Amino acid sequence: MFFYHRSLIRKMIHGANLTVLLAGISHAAPTGVDGDNDELDVVASFQDIETVEVTALATKPNKQTGSVLALSKPQISFLQPNSLADVFQLVPSANVRVNSRGETLVSLRGAGERQLAVFFDGVPINVPWDNRFDLRLVPSLVIGNVNVSTGPTAAGFGINTAGGIIEIEPDTSGNSEVLLEGGRGEQWAAEVKTSFVSGNFRTTVAIGHAETDGLAAPGGEVSVFSAIGSSLITNTDRDQNNFLLRTTSQGDNSKLGLSVLYSKAAFGVAPEQGPRVDAAGARYWRFPDTEHMLVSGNYQAALNDSIDVEAASWYQSFDQQINSFEDAAYSALEDTLQDKNSALGGRVQLGYQDEFQHVTLTATSQWASHKQQEFEPQATSRPVDGFSQFSASIGADYNLQLSSTASLSFGTSYDVLDPRKTAGRGRGKKFDGLNASFELQLATSDRWLLRLAAARKVRLPTLRELFGEAIGRFVINPDLMPETSWLFEMAAGYRTGSGSFDIIPFWVETSQTLDQTRVLVDGRSMRKRVNLPGSRTYGIEARMQWQANDALSFSADATWSKSRARTESVAISVRRLYLSDRPNWLAQVAAKYQVGVRTTFGLSVVHRGAAKSEGDAGLFLDLSAATLANIVLSHKIKLAQNGFDMELFARLDNLTDTFVEPQLGLPSEGRSFKLGLKAVF
Repeated sequence: MFFYHRSLIRKMIHGANLTVLLAGISHAAPTGVDGDNDELDVVASFQDIETVEVTALATKPNKQTGSVLALSKPQISFLQPNSLADVFQLVPSANVRVNSRGETLVSLRGAGERQLAVFFDGVPINVPWDNRFDLRLVPSLVIGNVNVSTGPTAAGFGINTAGGIIEIEPDTSGNSEVLLEGGRGEQWAAEVKTSFVSGNFRTTVAIGHAETDGLAAPGGEVSVFSAIGSSLITNTDRDQNNFLLRTTSQGDNSKLGLSVLYSKAAFGVAPEQGPRVDAAGARYWRFPDTEHMLVSGNYQAALNDSIDVEAASWYQSFDQQINSFEDAAYSALEDTLQDKNSALGGRVQLGYQDEFQHVTLTATSQWASHKQQEFEPQATSRPVDGFSQFSASIGADYNLQLSSTASLSFGTSYDVLDPRKTAGRGRGKKFDGLNASFELQLATSDRWLLRLAAARKVRLPTLRELFGEAIGRFVINPDLMPETSWLFEMAAGYRTGSGSFDIIPFWVETSQTLDQTRVLVDGRSMRKRVNLPGSRTYGIEARMQWQANDALSFSADATWSKSRARTESVAISVRRLYLSDRPNWLAQVAAKYQVGVRTTFGLSVVHRGAAKSEGDAGLFLDLSAATLANIVLSHKIKLAQNGFDMELFARLDNLTDTFVEPQLGLPSEGRSFKLGLKAVF
């Protein structure tokens, strides 16, 4: 994680003070420096890059249970990210990988991607058909702050949160920005954002375009993962347009907001390659048209000094076309799949707060549909398969301030998923589950704070897992069961004036784990979703930061974890011993140094531990550990003065061109770099 820093004391409800500690206890951002002094402005900008953690008993206790990492826009901007995926360089225990469908996904503490809930401007954006979201569809220009929650989170977020929660706040800072950048692989991007105020309305509009010929292959032109005569990973070109509109109206006791997020992309998917992969089983896919749109509205009002209400509604569409080819030449089209997804949902939240307690009641519901057409190039008839589902969650969270040094939180929720249409692939049964969470915080001194938390979380199957065939690669299984996880977490944090240290042991016990296996159908190897008897993940997360002086800071984090599946019989015990693509170590050490008032230099060394990945024959193969280095450099051409700032930056990733394989046959990008110019006014 790049740079998170500082211990602060946050006032608790009506004057009760609790020492702020990391590991999901409570933090606040450092105050910036205003004025015309150039040196002070630059130093303030440097300090704002610190990572801040927020958790229980902040402004909304029901949304702060668990370990919550709050990343501010200055921190994120220092990385010069291309999309939301790059932001997770700042997050401990985050495992980012690109799967065989070309989706960039993240998992936290060894959890599955479908256990993770992603929110944009307060509304869920996971595509209901698969309950996942491609992180590259959220471009950097629309990102303001990002909160990442892990462990036993609160009940008010709705269904499928056992693996954590990501909250993305759109950038409504009021600044206008222009960004131009280019890099290896003929990568270039242009982004423009502007904000304006009219009466009580504040509006932000952002538009951007990005494209690249492909990702750099590890090893360059001689790499087995690149096309002949190329230094880029096969079929990884991308072209994407993005748009954001966000407008808010602020009243005396209320706030009304409207957001529109839109992206349109065309891209290729890297095929599974390498000496350990059977090319006959690889996906040779291209996505010539992918569109995502989210329209959301939200309303907040204080009914009196103790009661507030929030309401949100949203419409989301996600459409894509998948072209499947015979081989890596991408010239002979085999099949085409066209998907159309839509979702309509709403949430109402009622909160009560007095001097010692906070109660929140939340109700969420969503209707979603999925339509697909699968056909060969010469097909004259294109039947449409239609699916639909209804999901709902109702929950309550309660927080009690026991004393000036102790607080107690607990919550419960009930989730329902009801498949309505299944395209004639079996009767869809209704799924439901009960969730519960508990957390106790105790400040033992002005430097130490302890936390104990536990939760029961249910993850409901998706329609894709139940009925999806993925262009003939999967056998459907409508008899899947929900998986149930018991989460346990302890946290201890210690603070000094210049640094901090946090340690967080965690344990997750899951029954009916949703996974996949390989089966033979008419002599052909296919995949099938199944419920394993269960699985277990346990580990320990440690975080450290130190501000050596005004110009130099260090941070480090390391997560060791072990994930294993429970087995039913000796016959499958070897095969099902592992869960795929869970590295045993995720660690990073970072340093940042400011040279004078204009230049800032950042260096991070990242380690990804060994893992197991399921191969073509259904056996688990080793993924080797890897360590790589990244560099970020920024230089102020124009110091912040009179509301105008101009910055030249450079970013170099994977300096040593290290081979990193998060998933079998799908390596991460090799050595890459980009240069850019950013103006803020």
